[in-house]
Amino acid sequence: MSGVRNVSRLEALETVQRRTQHEVSAAVRRGDRAELRRLLPLGQALAREIAALRPPEPVKLQRADLVGERLAELGVTSHEVKVWACERGLIEAVKRGRISRELVETYAAARPVVEPAS
Repeated sequence: MSGVRNVSRLEALETVQRRTQHEVSAAVRRGDRAELRRLLPLGQALAREIAALRPPEPVKLQRADLVGERLAELGVTSHEVKVWACERGLIEAVKRGRISRELVETYAAARPVVEPAS
């Protein structure tokens, strides 16, 4: 078995970055300014290269509790919205489970606006 390891370019760069950070820490402890002038640009270049290779963070999807927050704003329960939708033929039957955001927004749009008495 050979001593060659198969690693991705990103993994190799991250390994070099860790070693460089360790060397920077050692140079700071020693007070070696020449070594720091050599290592700091290398560390910055590694950080840029790693950022370019690293896949982007996934876009966060809407949280499920946003529907719950919207229901709370409207002052109704999901069951009430499902009954309303069933009466209007938007859904076949009131079933257990989550309610779609679209159904809640349809309810909100059709709901009469009640203004507070002054």
